[in-house]
Amino acid sequence: MSYHFIQTNRQAIDIIHYAIPLLIMLSISLLGLKVSLAENQISFQWIWIGFLFKKNRIPMDAIAELRVIKYNFFEGGLGYGIRYSAKYGNVHNVCGNAGLLIKTKKKRLLLGIQKEKAIKAFILENFPSKRNE
Repeated sequence: MSYHFIQTNRQAIDIIHYAIPLLIMLSISLLGLKVSLAENQISFQWIWIGFLFKKNRIPMDAIAELRVIKYNFFEGGLGYGIRYSAKYGNVHNVCGNAGLLIKTKKKRLLLGIQKEKAIKAFILENFPSKRNE
């Protein structure tokens, strides 16, 4: 009776164990969210390594309330990426703790932002009636 043992290339397995998590972390770090405000609409679009995903647009006449808020990263399971929060509705965030809270008649949306002061000034100047602080 003879026994055959499968020998593996331990070095190749070690490389795979380290390379896959590193590639996942690298690809996540190259993810971005572009938020644009105009007089007639707000748009946002996910970007990954130069690839642009579908642009989402919300017309200004559909928006009931616009507000820049600060939130706790751990509050209600917010975090990074696309999530749902009972308090804020759909959340799109890549970094930071400031967001643009958009309320329409049917839904709420929170977009993570970095230029908090500029967006507050834009809302105050162009849409004082939609601002609720």
